[in-house]
Amino acid sequence: MIDLGICGTNNSHSVAFSRLANRDDLPEEERVDGARCVAFFAYDDENVPELRELGLEQVERKEDLISMVDGVLCVTRDGTKHLEEAVPFLEAGVPTFVDKPLAVSLGDAREIADKAREAGTPLMSCSSLRYAPEITSRKSDLDGIAPLRTGTVTGMGETIFYGVHTAEMMSAIFGSGVEYVFNAGSDGHDVAIAQYGDGKTVSIQVLRDAKASFRAVAYGDGGRVDMPVESHLFYPETLKRVIEFVRTGQSPIALEDTVEIIAVLNALVRGAEMREKVYLNQL
Repeated sequence: MIDLGICGTNNSHSVAFSRLANRDDLPEEERVDGARCVAFFAYDDENVPELRELGLEQVERKEDLISMVDGVLCVTRDGTKHLEEAVPFLEAGVPTFVDKPLAVSLGDAREIADKAREAGTPLMSCSSLRYAPEITSRKSDLDGIAPLRTGTVTGMGETIFYGVHTAEMMSAIFGSGVEYVFNAGSDGHDVAIAQYGDGKTVSIQVLRDAKASFRAVAYGDGGRVDMPVESHLFYPETLKRVIEFVRTGQSPIALEDTVEIIAVLNALVRGAEMREKVYLNQL
């Protein structure tokens, strides 16, 4: 049984992941085996009663988790704090999962990745949308229409904190290798293209005040695959990957790909201001 720690509780994910790991009476499709969330560090009182009720012990300092757990989940809502939050665990050799986004700034994302490499500590970060069953179950369908040529990924919310869901779906389906981003959106909407070096072009839509849901559509030489995300089973599917990551010390996502996602999001922000192509290799 793997012991997990939670760092930062002001995100609903702290309760969601702890509930999935610690409750034995969940429906079969939500069952996650192999780990327990045993302790947490909180900056404030948010979600603390719920975590205690789930059987987690509260510690006074985040560093206190190091000797208590096999892996830690840094789930603080504010991505600008993820660098200072993750570094003590990385330097101590504790396999570290950083909830989305890995960081808000590209500089912080690169520094977190560098710290993990320097320490030789396993690091994983992702949006749970990457592991939505509506996407992961369609791999054979996507292979069947390959090569993929273009597509659309749609989501909602603020560009980086919530737009990361949309960018993660794009990465999961179309892979890495984005060359530049051109954002033509207005009135707070991101309506952009991501141009890949191999010729793929993907439309990214991150909408603020429109009624939207998470959806991806991929087009290839063999047809189309439509992937609307309609369940919340991406939480247990993500936790399963995190547990396997802690167990093996191997992240299912290359650090370079995760950093590229943060680069794409920063390019969206800059592109909305500049109204021109933003090349990732110039960020």
